[in-house]
Amino acid sequence: MNAASLSRRNPRGAVGRQAAGGLLAGICLVALQRTEPMRLSYRYTTETTYQQIDLANRVLRYTDFPNAAGRCATWLEQRPCWKESDLRTRRVTLAPGQGRRLLSLITRSGLLTEPPGAAPPGTALRSYDEILTVEAAGRRVTSIYRSYPGAPPRPKAHAAVRNALLGLVQAAFGSNDRK
Repeated sequence: MNAASLSRRNPRGAVGRQAAGGLLAGICLVALQRTEPMRLSYRYTTETTYQQIDLANRVLRYTDFPNAAGRCATWLEQRPCWKESDLRTRRVTLAPGQGRRLLSLITRSGLLTEPPGAAPPGTALRSYDEILTVEAAGRRVTSIYRSYPGAPPRPKAHAAVRNALLGLVQAAFGSNDRK
């Protein structure tokens, strides 16, 4: 039903057209708010681990290295024991409510409003970066946490969003190697 058909049914003419136009504008505004684009990317790799989580348009894509325990159990070299061909990617479309809850968590966490800060310098011989990029509410933020023995805890906002993404992976695919 468009504004013209609404005003034809309303004998008040112009008043009806204004009311109908306001109604349609309100419906469009609600639709825009519900479909605001949100993109997330989380990446964590080590010599024996590969995790990439991407979320865009409600499609959750999870790429991992599933055979770390078997082939890489005694790996000591400072290069990946996995190859590109070893990685697997799985996809699932999230329910609309899952996306809204995640966006709400991101907003409440403060990740979009507080500067994420730089990754703390690693003092160990080996350190590994967790890279979390969030695009939502017209902002793009990248948070990097560097893990190494004795590293400080993850910033709360980074940890909250990371844990939510890992929870979605666990619920969708029943696996997630990283604790």
